[in-house]
Amino acid sequence: MTKPSAFNRILRHRWQYIVFLSEFVYMGLELNASRIMSPIFGTTLDIWASIIGTILASSAIGNWIAGRIGDDTRARQEWIPRCLFISALWLALIPLLYAGFMATGINASLPRVMTALLACTVLFMIPGICIGMLSPLVLAQYAHEQKLKIGLASSGFYTAMTLGGLAGTFATGFILVPLFGATNLSVVMASAMGILGLLSTIALSRLKAKEVPIFIITLVVILASMIYINSTPKNTTSLDLWKDTQYGRARVLDLTEGKGRPTRNLLVSGGYESAMYLDDKTKSELVFEYLKTTAKVLEKEVKADDPVLCLGGGAYSFPKYLAYNKQANVDVVEIDGEITTLAKEYFYLDEVSKKSKHQIKTYTGDGRVVLPTLKQRHYSVIFNDTFAGDSPVATLSTIEAVKSAKSVLAPNGIYIMNIIGIQDDANNEFLGWEVKTLREAFGSVRVFSIEDKENTAKDTVQNWVVVATDNVNWQSPKSLYEVKLNLDGAKVLTDDDCPVDFLTARLHLLSD
Repeated sequence: MTKPSAFNRILRHRWQYIVFLSEFVYMGLELNASRIMSPIFGTTLDIWASIIGTILASSAIGNWIAGRIGDDTRARQEWIPRCLFISALWLALIPLLYAGFMATGINASLPRVMTALLACTVLFMIPGICIGMLSPLVLAQYAHEQKLKIGLASSGFYTAMTLGGLAGTFATGFILVPLFGATNLSVVMASAMGILGLLSTIALSRLKAKEVPIFIITLVVILASMIYINSTPKNTTSLDLWKDTQYGRARVLDLTEGKGRPTRNLLVSGGYESAMYLDDKTKSELVFEYLKTTAKVLEKEVKADDPVLCLGGGAYSFPKYLAYNKQANVDVVEIDGEITTLAKEYFYLDEVSKKSKHQIKTYTGDGRVVLPTLKQRHYSVIFNDTFAGDSPVATLSTIEAVKSAKSVLAPNGIYIMNIIGIQDDANNEFLGWEVKTLREAFGSVRVFSIEDKENTAKDTVQNWVVVATDNVNWQSPKSLYEVKLNLDGAKVLTDDDCPVDFLTARLHLLSD
């Protein structure tokens, strides 16, 4: 018996390859959806639930529709390329659909979660249904061609589906999003589905006159989307740069609000991370009020040559201030190396560092991983300013994280946290739970508002500067407004129990 050639083996298993690649795109779409949504909705648990729920619902609907087609060979052969072409068209249109959806202003009239669910439905339901239809249709087609029973044919298909999903998950998370960017990646995925659509029509010997127009339309839409996405604005007087990294979607944006001073801002996953004044010759003047309040707290605490550790770099606003204006010896832990690169390219990090008495040193990595390696250092101040978009980083909020930070803090040193929160009902909010946690490790924990007493409403969403120290005699500057919290219902955050999304749920509703 003649052994089949490699080409014939590939040809025989062409449907497994198609389902492998379609599942690759499917899982890539799910991960990429979070990046597309993050500038407006963030990356909190409810947004992930909206995305995953939409993908699963669309898959179920697609499976059901494919089941209705059943064993109708002609209908099956028509719908396999249709599903691929329709999903390619929709994926290519996602950037335009998203811009159009947000332009309607519907996000201002509905609760945040409702808007996110609606956006997910508009953006991802149609391609999800089409890809959900593919698996049973292609499986039936393969069994039909090879004259196999579904049970025998399905084992290889489910293996191909699972491997495709795994490959799509890892490739999208580690390579494709940082390489192409979230918006461009949707067009890359569209191109892949369009090519699969063409290959499926050839495999089914259906490349006839009525299949040609949909292929041409798909190609035109993909090319138009690529041109639209990558077209540069005519106005070059201000900067608006997007960068997708492995950890988030970053935006560098120049703004001038009203008659105010021009600023350059760094946004990550929808949250403002850092800013600088463009007309500041020192490139180290503070913009945000919470940083100015933190600077007041440290006015007499940080002296020249003092070692200071900043957890979270962003655009390095506060590290630059400390290094240039206070002549401190500043170390920074920043998880995302691409963010540090943006700080160097657009926020003058290297320039300020070189002009300072001590150049700013950066440790690239997760704070929980880096902190234990710094035991040889005893910092006079540690400033925790870490966020994932507009949500606190859970792993750096727990009692274990606090104790790890305290282990590299000098005796009677100061540990400061920037917390976005709400004053009232603090025992049910992240602010109160974090203060409770800090009190487990430090002798004195005090909370300062960035607003004055008269203007601070109890349901105000704002930054709070929380100061923890074992120096119970530490005196704060008189210009600061201290807030007393009722912590009767608050609990200590631990690595095992740190419900950040639950504790910040009302915060997100009020901030909208």
